[in-house]
Amino acid sequence: MLAGVEIPCTDGVLIGPDVSIGRSTRILPNTILRGNTAVGADCTIGPSVVLTDCTVGDGASLCFASCERTNISASQAVVPFTVIGNS
Repeated sequence: MLAGVEIPCTDGVLIGPDVSIGRSTRILPNTILRGNTAVGADCTIGPSVVLTDCTVGDGASLCFASCERTNISASQAVVPFTVIGNS
């Protein structure tokens, strides 16, 4: 949060030690970021997203999704109830 990441409600938010998150990104409730996950700047992640070993480009948004070993392109919007990878 000191690096410019916004977490307006910490309910259910878990962020692993190897995760990096860019400035001006919002992490919403019930979001789990684990493994070697890298989230770019100006993203919206959540609510209810699980990312494991993923790369998320700048400006992307994900909600109600589960992704494993996936690259999400910059400015891509992942629609609700999407499962990508071996989750």
